[in-house]
Amino acid sequence: MDIFAPLALLSRTLAGLSRMSVLASRSMAHHQDPDRLITASLFAVATRHGGRTPTEDERKKRVAELREIATVRAKPRRGSLHPPAEEFRVDLLGEVAGILIGFAPDSHPEHHLIAADLLREAGADEDVVQQWIPVGRERREGGGPAFSRAESIGFVASPRHWP
Repeated sequence: MDIFAPLALLSRTLAGLSRMSVLASRSMAHHQDPDRLITASLFAVATRHGGRTPTEDERKKRVAELREIATVRAKPRRGSLHPPAEEFRVDLLGEVAGILIGFAPDSHPEHHLIAADLLREAGADEDVVQQWIPVGRERREGGGPAFSRAESIGFVASPRHWP
């Protein structure tokens, strides 16, 4: 029996674990991107509420919910006298609104347009909305979903079509 056999086996095992770790970190990258999580939440809430034209009170509540999702708060530092700064992500509101408008079907676009209007009312940057409309059209013509998990973890040749 070779005295180095256990070391060779250990070396192969560690190499395999290393490869698995790299693959796992690539496939889990979408979980670590806060922008993707915010975008997914905005898309889900906007489309859930876009089914019918809301009353004025419902509209105010829905817009407030979207604004809350789009507001990023840093973790407070221990011993800090001041609360952490907030960042209102009008760019992400605009991205989702633009994709929804561009992705809207030609026959019955109402659902997507109501959702996009809620995002616009919540404060979406209109320039960003206009930049993302062609991306939504490309995704509609491609036959896939407006937002896809596969795109965010790199299984598609071009994960995001930045305007």
